[in-house]
Amino acid sequence: MNFGKTGTGLIVTPTAGSAGLALDGLSFYTAGDAPERDPASYSVYGSSSLLSVNAAGTAYATGSMTLLASGGLSLPDTRLTGPHSPVTWANETAYASYLIVFDTVKNPSAANSMQIAEVTFEGHAPVPEPASVTLAALAGLFLARRRR
Repeated sequence: MNFGKTGTGLIVTPTAGSAGLALDGLSFYTAGDAPERDPASYSVYGSSSLLSVNAAGTAYATGSMTLLASGGLSLPDTRLTGPHSPVTWANETAYASYLIVFDTVKNPSAANSMQIAEVTFEGHAPVPEPASVTLAALAGLFLARRRR
């Protein structure tokens, strides 16, 4: 729950074991109380530098981040359920941190906050650029020829 209501969100910084993953999907679980507090829209940003929470109410300038995806959400009024509203996008970059912002809530005039029970993340190992694969293959051929 975040009493900021709109423009609130969360930071995801992959741990060492998953730091090489490119985030490319989210799904959502509804929280236990009022449906009017559910997020109605989202934006996902990738940051090449680590983001950290300095204090409650910290704001982040998204101008230096890459907007990966944004759109509306249609979470059901049933509580404590999910996953719902899966969203996916194309991304081949493993960012240091991701910022997920919930831009609006389902019923802003009745809500005093934004709530979400859980967000699940999907990711994959980025595919290397063809030029990198070609260079690695050429280096391997060169080394193989030198050994003879």
